[in-house]
Amino acid sequence: TMIFSPDGRITYVSPSVADHLGAGPGEFIGRTTKDIIDASDLPRLQAAGARSLSQMGDSVSVPRVSFIAADGASRVLEGRISNMLYIRGVEGFVFQGRAIDKEQSIRQGDGLATRVARS
Repeated sequence: TMIFSPDGRITYVSPSVADHLGAGPGEFIGRTTKDIIDASDLPRLQAAGARSLSQMGDSVSVPRVSFIAADGASRVLEGRISNMLYIRGVEGFVFQGRAIDKEQSIRQGDGLATRVARS
């Protein structure tokens, strides 16, 4: 789980992110989506965030987004983003995701096999 502020800055990272991205929460707090999302996938995450603006508290699907891990390799995750901007203590977009395994990514295509193979 990660929480992004309206300007894309990371304000919270759950400890389980280390399992997928190879670094603990402290390595991500304060960074921006531009720092940790592959540039070709950033519009997809931003579009999901924009859709969530009209769905307060509901989650919007975020299919296949490449996060840049601590070692510089891409890690493909899929998940959901929820608009919790007006929830005191959260005040951001909450992303909850899971890693997509290599074989599933290859089956889904869209050039993901190349990006996953780098990881």
